[in-house]
Amino acid sequence: RKEAYYNAIISGACQVIIIILGFLVPRLFISNYGSNVNGLLGTISQIFTYVALIESGIGAATQNALYKPIAASDNQRICEILTASKKYYHKVTVYYALVVAGMAFVLPFVIKTDVDYWTIVGIVIFEGASGIVNFWFLEHWKMLMAAEGKQHVIARIDLVSRVLSYL
Repeated sequence: RKEAYYNAIISGACQVIIIILGFLVPRLFISNYGSNVNGLLGTISQIFTYVALIESGIGAATQNALYKPIAASDNQRICEILTASKKYYHKVTVYYALVVAGMAFVLPFVIKTDVDYWTIVGIVIFEGASGIVNFWFLEHWKMLMAAEGKQHVIARIDLVSRVLSYL
């Protein structure tokens, strides 16, 4: 009960901060760089949201597989599941990185904007880098935290990731 309350408070606070940033950052981009750059950033962000679907359920499968070993305190089985999940995420990360690299060099030709080629390449790489780091290092641990009912940890990770992305 205490854990659920803590999860709700921390997750809610993190979501409020993310929502506030979601309103402020685009406004800053529009006022400082114009709607053209803001639209470009929004488009690239949306593309990566769809590209992240390459994960295709690894997280849900990992989380579901972890419930029984966590309940039984079977650390050996937990480690086996996390190791298998990590291997899948590493494969996904390679594909995701290839998509990021491909998009970085193709998107400037596809999107009609006043922003120069190398700026678009940089934006795509920086935007894609957060997904690469997330898939390679964090995602399998986030599934463990979710299965253990520690959503407050995931909320904090997501908040830090979002803040770094905005910076």
